Amino acid sequence: FGPDKRIYYATGSGNARDATGGPAQDDASLFGKLLRPRPVDDPYAGAAPAATKYDVLGKGLAQPVGVTFHGNQILIGDQGPDIFGEINQLGVNDLGVNFGWPYREGDTHRRGSVVAGLIDPALQIAYGLGLKEAVQLTLGPVYDGPIASLRGNLIFGDRFRGHIWTIAASELTGGPVRGASAYALRDEDFKPDAGDIDFITAFVTSSAGRFYIVDGDGEVYEVLSEAK
Repeated sequence: FGPDKRIYYATGSGNARDATGGPAQDDASLFGKLLRPRPVDDPYAGAAPAATKYDVLGKGLAQPVGVTFHGNQILIGDQGPDIFGEINQLGVNDLGVNFGWPYREGDTHRRGSVVAGLIDPALQIAYGLGLKEAVQLTLGPVYDGPIASLRGNLIFGDRFRGHIWTIAASELTGGPVRGASAYALRDEDFKPDAGDIDFITAFVTSSAGRFYIVDGDGEVYEVLSEAK
């Protein structure tokens, strides 16, 4: 849910390895898009049934890994198949944004002729096995809870290796595409008292600002305080 209390969700292109990009650039398809359903009358309250309609805020997504918000800005995690994961940013009132798949992956041209109007990602994360490289992204929130060192930071990580990174959300607005030098490795800060974070399914915040890390082997960790 966005700051306007409406639902937002991102859909994948169906097959990110399709050389044509599949339906991600097809305006007649809902695949590879960032969508916001429009409110419709409830047919069960006596109104005539109506097909759900959508605002299409953006197209050209490959394999989205989450949507989160920072004020009136939308942050979308997306995964290309080979080179980069990326975090894209746009405003809740923007329409018709083109994130670039399959023409680009991150800021790298992949195929086809140059297409006008593509937006650059705010941040790209190279695929690999380094401490600031990813196998698959998990996108978290922009933290606004009581832990001062995290407040205002976007939290994201590597799903399959458990690395956790942060970047100040303010650094994602405008300017060139940011890379590994712009975000911080926070593994030691999030090291749990017991167990290991090694398969990050989700980062979750409650309405009261409590922050949780969901681990794929059955553990849920709560982040309670500053690192000691």
